[in-house]
Amino acid sequence: MKKLRSFLAVVLCLIMAMSVVSISASAAEAKTLRILSYNVAGLPVDIDITLNQKEIGKIINASDYDVVALQEDFTYHESLVGEVKTFPYQTITTGSIPWGDGLNILSKRPIYNVYREEWDQLSGIIDGGNDALTPKGFLYTVVELDDGIYVDFYTIHADAYGDAGSVAARTDNFRQLAEHINNRKVDRPVIVVGDFNAFLHTKRDNDDTGVTPYMINSAGMKDAWVECHNGGDYDDFSYFTDKYGYGYNATCGVFDSIERAMYKDGGGVHLEIKELTYDMYGDLSDHPALNLTFTYEKTEDFVENTETLVVEKENKTDNIFRRIYYFFMDIIKILSDWDKLMELLGLGK
Repeated sequence: MKKLRSFLAVVLCLIMAMSVVSISASAAEAKTLRILSYNVAGLPVDIDITLNQKEIGKIINASDYDVVALQEDFTYHESLVGEVKTFPYQTITTGSIPWGDGLNILSKRPIYNVYREEWDQLSGIIDGGNDALTPKGFLYTVVELDDGIYVDFYTIHADAYGDAGSVAARTDNFRQLAEHINNRKVDRPVIVVGDFNAFLHTKRDNDDTGVTPYMINSAGMKDAWVECHNGGDYDDFSYFTDKYGYGYNATCGVFDSIERAMYKDGGGVHLEIKELTYDMYGDLSDHPALNLTFTYEKTEDFVENTETLVVEKENKTDNIFRRIYYFFMDIIKILSDWDKLMELLGLGK
């Protein structure tokens, strides 16, 4: 009898131990990913911009973000990253205007397969946001999170302004981006962040443009703001329109902004948005920074990555040709918009 009691005691202890291990393993499955998306306004227009970029770099360096996605990181890139020592993985900048796209990624996790693509359509040379004077588009990378988990990560800067040409171009931007997402050869989770230049809450044509038809309906993405602050409801935004109208006040921390994040599961990895806030960081930029906290975890459908992963290397020859190409292309574009140029200079009829 004593032997039976001893045996049962051992079995009970084993069951309890296995339960504890199971609970611990379950609790450890969902891990946290913190992301900052920031249009840093690095345009060569003000002598104070250099100081602002250094301050932004200091903020990033002291932060606990895992990945930082930048837009308008043009002329003062070295001033910004010169302050960043805690993010060992960084994309190679394409430089200033007119040859740079202003897009970069700083990461504490390894990044691979860096790829940049210019928008098929851009509107505005002398006016309309001057979008056509830079190779705006999207920057794509594969970020290694851990345990063989990878995420396809994009930072984007869509065409700006609300004139007809800009709206048409921006709509096509999202069509192009959705196609890239849908045509990926490897199924992985996806996160897209950046300056979308598009609202969702107003449901006005000039605000939503192509986000809903292309990014949500076609590419199957979820919008982090909608999920976090509108209960996952993509149709009824009455709380925000009734309370705040059709403008936006990003500094309130929960209001819809043109700074957006979208995401979806893939390859047996589940993503969930836990927190989304905006922060002006002392007006260092004319854009609010987007702060994001995701959780990610493997599911029973998890698939190991089989794609070759390549670390980005700088090609100085390509950079020289890129600069020459875009410099002369901008001259041609400006001359093609001669009437507006003369009007801008006060020499028009």
